Amino acid sequence: MIPRIVGTAVIGVLLIVTIKRNSPEQGFILSVGAVCILSFLSAAAIAGVIGYLRELADSVGLDAAVFDTLIKVLGISIIIRVTGDLCRDANERGVASAVEIGGTALIIYTALPMFGSVLNLIKALLP
Repeated sequence: MIPRIVGTAVIGVLLIVTIKRNSPEQGFILSVGAVCILSFLSAAAIAGVIGYLRELADSVGLDAAVFDTLIKVLGISIIIRVTGDLCRDANERGVASAVEIGGTALIIYTALPMFGSVLNLIKALLP
């Protein structure tokens, strides 16, 4: 797995650097393609990690809804990070900032049920 990811990344970067000199737009498109391919190659490892974490969460009695929310938040974070970096690579810092703000809002929205659960727990503990 590691040699595929590293090999793909090195070849992708070499191609991107070479093409970007003559055509920045095509270099950016190639960069997006490389990110997609590397994400696809990483998907199997990520699925294995999520499966292991799910088993671990089940063994300690963590509520499935809480676990699913945490996985969603982590997924959103990764996607927003990669998207923001791609925007910065294209010298679109304003778009990158907007993506990150939108991603943060989406994470907060996704985690709202957990905030409610924590507040209910605190309420139950108070006299």
